[in-house]
Amino acid sequence: ADSQETFDAVQAIEDAQPMLRQILGPRIRFTLQGPPAPAPITIDRDEFIMVLINLAADSADSMPGTGSFSMRVRIIQEIQALEIVFLDTGLWIVRDLRERIFEPFFTTRGKAGGTGLGLSVSRELVVLAGGSLDLADGAPDEGAAFCLRLPLAASRIQ
Repeated sequence: ADSQETFDAVQAIEDAQPMLRQILGPRIRFTLQGPPAPAPITIDRDEFIMVLINLAADSADSMPGTGSFSMRVRIIQEIQALEIVFLDTGLWIVRDLRERIFEPFFTTRGKAGGTGLGLSVSRELVVLAGGSLDLADGAPDEGAAFCLRLPLAASRIQ
């Protein structure tokens, strides 16, 4: 079932902010830097928001105390893509685990729960829509950086 639609990612991120803040809770500072311009993308809107929520939830789980989670949204004109870089100050990506975190059922949570499907499923949804989800360079000394890219839709927003 093709439930992909073309919509403004910037507006969807705005709409998802209350959910993201709720998941992160009061102890994690949330910052969002975004382009003022619309960024039309084609993907199932609910799945796009689910990917954002998955990344926020993983971040929150990696910060037992206080911390920060930020999303930097920009449009890369040269490759006509939307890019969202997620940065956090969590304690979760040890260098030797970097390659494994996108594997299905891989979890760093041990018995504390977590299916280990969040990143694996998130990446799959993004790739199916023609995009990519990878670890990014430039993570804080402590913490993680993820880079999500999706092609901008050629058509206007419906």
